[in-house]
Amino acid sequence: MELLKGLGRGVGTLLLVTSLLLAGCESDSDDDNGGGSAPTGVWQYTEMQGSTTVSQQTLQINSNGTWVNVMADYVDEECMSFNGSWTADEDSIHSTMGSLTWVMAYAHSGNTLTIIDPQGGPTAYTRINAMVSCDDYDFGGTGDLWSGTLSATVGGTAMTFSTFIYGGSDSGILAFWGNGGTRQLQFNVMGDQPGTYPLGTSNMAIYVPDTATPTVLFTTVMALAEGTLTLSTVTATHIAGTFSFTAMNVGTMQTVQVTNGVVDITRN
Repeated sequence: MELLKGLGRGVGTLLLVTSLLLAGCESDSDDDNGGGSAPTGVWQYTEMQGSTTVSQQTLQINSNGTWVNVMADYVDEECMSFNGSWTADEDSIHSTMGSLTWVMAYAHSGNTLTIIDPQGGPTAYTRINAMVSCDDYDFGGTGDLWSGTLSATVGGTAMTFSTFIYGGSDSGILAFWGNGGTRQLQFNVMGDQPGTYPLGTSNMAIYVPDTATPTVLFTTVMALAEGTLTLSTVTATHIAGTFSFTAMNVGTMQTVQVTNGVVDITRN
């Protein structure tokens, strides 16, 4: 699962990253599953393109109910590390990270752990002997998550989206997003310099009211949707600015007003 590659290369990738982090999966049983105890140990998946390593994900599931996930992108030389807690039943691992909770269907047989993603299909992890860290990849930094302020007034209610934040740019395209409780705010901008960007089809803003249903969202890529994002600072480690926009739900044609928006985030 390529969670890092392509951040900032398009809203499709941004939504894919979001859905992989937040989406619940359908159940898939296996007679070898632990029936309440997920397969503890260290598991690794490496994505290859021919003889070239593209990305690698290593998951450590601990018997004390905690987990650690290290994801390395060999193309962009980035690495991110997450941690949280888990419980399990026969078919699914129930995972929590901060205020976020999601369910991953799994199948376990011997030294193979398969996690089933309904959008991308199954991913088979192989058991390894020891856990890795971002330092092991020698990409020149830890690549940890971002922190800071991402807030706005949505439909008249002040909200923060600072529980889980990530940002980045590549090939002149900037993307950043954040979660607050069950809500999420996303931006995808065709530019990585300070300035004012009109929000619409090319420069997208997305508001997700409930991450349990990430496809039910409000977006600026609709008629009657408009707004601006004004960036005062854009560097590899700091994004700051203000924003306001009107977004529309494609299913219901309802709109939501997002005002008093502030972003001031830094890379840890």
